[in-house]
Amino acid sequence: MSRDLDAILKDLGGKEIKAKLSGIADLKDIINSGDTDDIRVSEVLEVCSCLLKDNNFKLVQSSLQCLAQLAEMSGETLKNQETIIVPRVLECMGHGKQPVRDSTQEALTVFMELLTPAKVLERCRSAFSHKNPNMREQALVCLGRAVQHFGPEAVPVRLYYAAVFNLAE
Repeated sequence: MSRDLDAILKDLGGKEIKAKLSGIADLKDIINSGDTDDIRVSEVLEVCSCLLKDNNFKLVQSSLQCLAQLAEMSGETLKNQETIIVPRVLECMGHGKQPVRDSTQEALTVFMELLTPAKVLERCRSAFSHKNPNMREQALVCLGRAVQHFGPEAVPVRLYYAAVFNLAE
């Protein structure tokens, strides 16, 4: 074990980018090791979701990966904080870097498994008409992944016909 959780969270909450990158790497190591008994999940989810607004794409990508892994491990905590975390993750759909958009889709798939596809897609609805083309594209990708992963019965596809046809014009 490299460092304790308090030191990691302190680094993640600081301003120094090298400390944040080191902190997120240590956090990923803790999560990947499976030694998560001491993790205060709601606190870590909050810190990671705040990092999604950072300018460093590696930090944003790693934060998304941590969020997805933490959500898989403790889905109930995500359900309690979904109104905060899901909108912050959805904002990453329009990120300029493809690896961040890919990590966003992975996180959203995990969230759909925990919350239901309809719930996540409903929050994603405004992305279909967003001015950022990456956001619109990723909204389509999200819808496609939901249908592919969960089947058309679990996804209210009819609600998105108009948005998809508008994008096709």
